[in-house]
Amino acid sequence: MRKFLSLLLPVVLSLLSCQKWGGGEKPPLKIVLTQSEGIVAKYANRGAFTLLELVHNSPERVSENMMISPLSLNIAMAMCRNGAVGETQRQIEEGLQMGDGVESINSYFQKMSSQLTKVDKKSTLHIANSIWYHNNFLVKESFLTTNGEWFNAQISTLDFSSPQTLNTINSWCSRETNGKIESILEEISPLEVMFMINALYFKAPWSKKFKREHTQPQSFYLANGEEIKVPTMNGNVKGAIFQEGEVKALTIPFGNGAFNFTVALSNTIPNTISTLKTTELWDRIASNSTLETVDLYLPKFKFESEINFNDILKALGVVDAFDSQKANFSEIVEGATAGELVISKVLQKTYIAIDEEGGEAAAATSVGMGLTAAPQEPLTFRVERPFLFLIWEHSTSTILFAGEVGNPAN
Repeated sequence: MRKFLSLLLPVVLSLLSCQKWGGGEKPPLKIVLTQSEGIVAKYANRGAFTLLELVHNSPERVSENMMISPLSLNIAMAMCRNGAVGETQRQIEEGLQMGDGVESINSYFQKMSSQLTKVDKKSTLHIANSIWYHNNFLVKESFLTTNGEWFNAQISTLDFSSPQTLNTINSWCSRETNGKIESILEEISPLEVMFMINALYFKAPWSKKFKREHTQPQSFYLANGEEIKVPTMNGNVKGAIFQEGEVKALTIPFGNGAFNFTVALSNTIPNTISTLKTTELWDRIASNSTLETVDLYLPKFKFESEINFNDILKALGVVDAFDSQKANFSEIVEGATAGELVISKVLQKTYIAIDEEGGEAAAATSVGMGLTAAPQEPLTFRVERPFLFLIWEHSTSTILFAGEVGNPAN
């Protein structure tokens, strides 16, 4: 009997742990990374907060709310990196903190693209990649093969001078993001000859949904101190609270717990971003699995965002790729035009909606290439001032989306 109990106990504990975080019948699929892939993941997450800081401070920002998809940007730039050589390649790797191993970088993003979509049957995650190039532009077959094999990229040759080409590319983007990003390109310059595009779509229910009748107008204090009233969800949820110094964070699960939503607060958004960027704080937040019953007040919000990453990438040290005198994308094209090929524009559009049912988010990133030419009294977690939010995968801590809400009413 004792032997039977000793065999049974690990099974019981395993079942309990399966339901501890996400509440699903089965535990989330754990994505296992190699040591080199783990390094890529770790530094990519650190780079996400650097990107947030640069976007927050960008003079081109026009809204109090913004969101980026670090994963979408990194996948698109990793495809571009497969065509870069020498200093151009090094700057892309270091600027986006990808690491320096060709195979480990490709294998990490391949693993994310193929396995993130399988970790939760209650949630939807769709990732698609494509490369579109001008039919008069001679591309190395090896470049197309590499991105086809590692990124499952759809390869298309089009007449860029035809008005239909813009519609074709935008229709692909809309289809792959479930209509949330209707277009990624507004125009195609006569000098642009290639686009590498990643599309990312996410939709998941909360593990425990909020009741709509509990949503009421609540106070929210803008960065300038102004008080406004915004629709605020309220409910007792199981979440992981983390507090260190001025930063306070709450993580609650979607679906079976494979994907999570984290809201982070401090005295200001710049301080929150800076603290997460310069410390190991995100690693500690992501690894915190101590659940508590929390009386959560969370504003509903929904917005779209558009960011031109050109100046941000240059600020990260990715400069040669934009410089016609220094760019080296000779793995994309041979001959006289190799030295003339540069990145023309890195554009990302995103969409986010958080409500009582769950979360829905989408991103599309285009890299354009051109010629120069335990039971207790619930704690209270009240989100009533500007905050950061992150949507991430549990087993690898990979950040899919990250953003800030300065005004939920906008």
